[in-house]
Amino acid sequence: MICGMTAALFLSGRPDTRILFTAPRRTLLTQLHDRSRWLNPSHPVQLVGLDPRENDRHVAASSRYAPILFGMPEFLANRIARGAVPPDLVERVGLLIIDEFDAFLTLRYLARRTAVSFHEPLERLISALPSTCRLLLVSATTPEIASPKADANVEAQIDASAQTAFRQFLDDTLAPAYVSIAERYYADFIPHAQIVAVAVHDASVQEIDRAIDDEVSLMINWISGEVGFPINPAYVLPRLTHIREGRLGLAPGGVRVKGMEKVSALLGRLQLMHHLPDFLYEDMARGFEAYSADVWRYTTDLDGRYEVTVNRVDAPNKEGDQIVMRPEPRGKFDAVRTIVARRTGERGVIFLRNIRILRVLAESLSGDGRALVCVHGERTDAENDQALRRFRAVDGTLLLITRDTGKRGLDLPEGDFSIFYSPKSREDVTWQEVSRIRSTIRNRKSTYMLFYEDTGEEEKMSAMIKALERTTHSKEIRICAATTL
Repeated sequence: MICGMTAALFLSGRPDTRILFTAPRRTLLTQLHDRSRWLNPSHPVQLVGLDPRENDRHVAASSRYAPILFGMPEFLANRIARGAVPPDLVERVGLLIIDEFDAFLTLRYLARRTAVSFHEPLERLISALPSTCRLLLVSATTPEIASPKADANVEAQIDASAQTAFRQFLDDTLAPAYVSIAERYYADFIPHAQIVAVAVHDASVQEIDRAIDDEVSLMINWISGEVGFPINPAYVLPRLTHIREGRLGLAPGGVRVKGMEKVSALLGRLQLMHHLPDFLYEDMARGFEAYSADVWRYTTDLDGRYEVTVNRVDAPNKEGDQIVMRPEPRGKFDAVRTIVARRTGERGVIFLRNIRILRVLAESLSGDGRALVCVHGERTDAENDQALRRFRAVDGTLLLITRDTGKRGLDLPEGDFSIFYSPKSREDVTWQEVSRIRSTIRNRKSTYMLFYEDTGEEEKMSAMIKALERTTHSKEIRICAATTL
């Protein structure tokens, strides 16, 4: 609505100009186009680039007919470059609207700093437009300068540095005017989050989680001892791939590990342990087990060693040259089935990160007699669109969707409830995601967020809830055990 109103107002004062709309995902762009049709017939709108039968003549005709053109950045940039969008019309483009613009930001970790840019297709599109063209960047999660607390964990420090880098890039490159929409303009549609944080107990997950913490600490200690100085996890962890490739050192301007076989092996183990919690919390860690072992650690000054008993992780055998993450339903799996069983006859949306666990869950729920559809990145766009249409049309249908597929801007107001298999760490992203089913003060809908208790995921959930409680959003947050649902 905001984007459409802006386009209408812009054209009312500049009737000869052209406006381009773009977004990071096809589903979002289609949704934006469909919801902007109210601008017709005063300001015709056209969506280009999604029909494979569409050729350059169609694009040229659409460009001449419609003053408001929707398209993906790469498609628009390519068609402008080869003249499919007539040059005289390109010169008249006065406004480029980029929805969910922060999804186009990319971050690279360098030795002494981070580097930010827009994704290359968007950069090419912006470069192809007149220098007088204005940009409207729209997002509910605009990056902010972040200052983590002194006792913040490593993940919080990494996220804060990324958000700060994004905001500084915007300020330095575009010097934008930041505008917030006053509440009185949307008071009748105020969203309301009714969050049920579901604590799931699973002893095996707790054991592996503790072992991962011990492993990460041990790897940091051993690597520090091997290179002769204490390495900083907040620097090393987000740069592990580049460090292992020898492109960056273990510290800004420091020693590189290329050719250091023992350190490289330890870094490989550290990288596995660093990413393993994301798979563990999503029930994607089949074959991983915890065990106790007597090992040694370097002393604080790295000059000596001492014996210690720690928890370690036994990983499954590699398939080829890598460990393949496979689904292993644990406590969350049963919690989802319990929630769904109690919401019989209602439409529900279940968000997961991994396709493999989605498939296992879909098979189980289907076996329980629930009608469902799936949307994920391994299905074609046509198949996903058909699944969404069925979900919206048929009462009692469940939609299982991966969070990357429905990541930005996909509205699902037909949903009566939603389930998130795991929580996000940032409260602004959480707010955006729980708003997908359009729960409002007048029409309140429950969002269930699952987390494994007594693990790092509980810490993430707790920090997110505290941050969300400090906001002015309309919300109710309740924490309960999975056994009391």
